[in-house]
Order: sequence, then structure tokens, then C-alpha cells
Amino acid sequence: MPVIAFAQDCQYETFEKDEFTGKKVIITKQERVTSGLMRKLFWNYRSYDNKVILDIYDFRDMTTDIFTIRKGNSFMIKLANDEIITLKANESKTSKYGKSSTSIAISLDIDSLSLVKLSSIGIKKIRIYEREEYTEVDISDKGSRIITNQTLCIINPPEIYSKKAKSKKDDAY
Repeated sequence: MPVIAFAQDCQYETFEKDEFTGKKVIITKQERVTSGLMRKLFWNYRSYDNKVILDIYDFRDMTTDIFTIRKGNSFMIKLANDEIITLKANESKTSKYGKSSTSIAISLDIDSLSLVKLSSIGIKKIRIYEREEYTEVDISDKGSRIITNQTLCIINPPEIYSKKAKSKKDDAY
């Protein structure tokens, strides 16, 4: 079933033209898309002159298990209409661990057709391949709406590029 966004609420980490190259640089704010207590997925997009990268941050509480995402590993998204989008990790990474949790940042190249689908069809579930195994994460209705909104914000951004999101270094002065 298509998800219709009546009003976009776009929040950007960065929204500017690069002062050296003149290319558009857009980064959406990272937002949580799962509702579980033990596993948290955060989602955001980066666009550099219309080349879009999807970043997923996977935090797992109450575990110190180390896991690896290899370059080329599949990341599958099951849409509300049961269609599957398959993306590939664009780099290899091993999870970082703390006293009682592990985390990893996954970067995925995403094509324009997948972006169009993510902007108009809700998401049910995500499957992440780690070495020869995989894990699946259910996406809440709220998480699906967040993903739809962020996708609309990255494919249809406002045409003003003079705004720069406030950075931590701006607060130093």
C-alpha cells in the first residue's frame, strides 16, 4: 500500500553548496526507525551532487558479539507490497563494542528507482547479511513513515542551498 506524505518535515544535518566545487551537499538528520529496546536502527541519507548514499547505524544492547559487514554484502528491504529492494554495502566494517553493546555503521549506494519506491511504499522489514548469516529487523509504522519522509526530503529538497546546518564547531565560538 502506498504511503502518501502530505507535508514533508525535512531536517538536515547539512544543506549547502560546497564552496570549492559548487556541488550540492545534503545530509539528512539521523533518525531512529525501530521501536525495540535491544536493537536500534538509525537511518539517514547523504547526497553529494545527486549521488545518494544510505547510512544505517545498527546498535545492539546487552551483547558484546562482534559481527562484520563485508563490502558487497546484501542489505534487503521488504516493502509493504512484499517487493524486495536489494542494496550492497559499499565498504567492509567490523562492529565496535562497549561493555554491554555493539554497533556498526553501514553505508549503501542506492539507485534512483529504489529511492522512488522508498518514497512511496512503506517498509515492513530489513535483512542485513553479516558474513554467511543474516539478521532481520521489523520496521515500525512510525519508522516506515520516517524513512518515507527522509527519502522525499533527499529526492525533492528545497532549492535553497545557502542554509548550512549548525555544526558542533560553530558552537565553539
